[in-house]
Amino acid sequence: MNIPALLLFLSCITCVTLIAQPAISKRELINGVYVYPDVNKKTVFYYAPGDIVLATDNFGVPLYKFFQMRYTGSQATGDQGQLAYRSILEFTVQLKHLDASTIDGIINTLKLKTPKPELHPLPIKRIESGLVYALDKAGDGKATKVAGGKFEDNSESGNADELWTERMFTLSLDNTSSQLLWATLEKGQTVMSLYYSFYTPGVLDSLPEVSLSSTGTIAADLKAELESFVEEAKKDTLKRTLLVKASATALTVDLKQAADRIKKIDLNENRIPPDFAVLDIRCYDFNNDLRKDLYAKRLEAIATGMDGKEVKQNVTFYSSAPDIYYSGLRFKYAVKMDRPLKYRIVEIKNDTAPYYGKWVEQKSWNKLIDITSQQN
Repeated sequence: MNIPALLLFLSCITCVTLIAQPAISKRELINGVYVYPDVNKKTVFYYAPGDIVLATDNFGVPLYKFFQMRYTGSQATGDQGQLAYRSILEFTVQLKHLDASTIDGIINTLKLKTPKPELHPLPIKRIESGLVYALDKAGDGKATKVAGGKFEDNSESGNADELWTERMFTLSLDNTSSQLLWATLEKGQTVMSLYYSFYTPGVLDSLPEVSLSSTGTIAADLKAELESFVEEAKKDTLKRTLLVKASATALTVDLKQAADRIKKIDLNENRIPPDFAVLDIRCYDFNNDLRKDLYAKRLEAIATGMDGKEVKQNVTFYSSAPDIYYSGLRFKYAVKMDRPLKYRIVEIKNDTAPYYGKWVEQKSWNKLIDITSQQN
């Protein structure tokens, strides 16, 4: 494929994502799947996303990590000797896809009333998520909710599909939440619930009925949390994105199966483990429809490795995945935090050559990097 043809192809992908207008209130249940017609295109339909489940390894052990990082400060950041916890909880999750026979069955049903129907995945603009788990403090058994979880693309190829298969759920914990969760996990088997809601750009002419479902037992606290998504959707007067699904999935963490999945690590200015998300990167260009001329936006970072050589790492955000606006930058090798970080922004456009920004040096490793385009 030549370059002009490739650019045209990428541009078409972006256009399909942006111009989709599903009629949310006119959904139908076909073969157990909710299907939405397009507002303007009478032959185009969309199907709802499946459930999110916890991914496992070849031995059936859930793919999760909980790193409790005790940060002792550094000269580079001016907080040497200050004690703080910066902990990361990560789960690898998968989105269930419809099999070919189910999709064919839906298309055959649509053919009964629409000639040559087209069926596409419902475009997802935003995902809200969080975690609920029981602390069992003093035997009261109350559940604890930790909001603010984010999904990020963890595919090695870096390509973003219209309907994703696997992503990483990342939750940053403050000092108190970190130590409470650590104490809970140390007791052995812990049951958590990942709650989530999908939002799509669509047209609403009446309030939708949202089905709340779960792969496990939903506690009263969790059910209330899911119902709050519905109430917020009813109050939304902007209607930029519409709630189409709110659900939860149970996560069972058993340290007897994988005790190496939770670790306490001391951070200082000399080194940082390569598996730890050092920097928080944000890009709201696609989530907020700020740059319709872009196909993707990339941050290229360079740090100093333990051997003194440069360690490079990239993070890319795609217009075809607007719900991904966060990434934790993970270097492949350990890097020195007492040395500055360099980064630049690369804009990958739909119809012109990429634009490479200037390199920026940053001394602080605790500062969030927001590469969102500045609006005039």
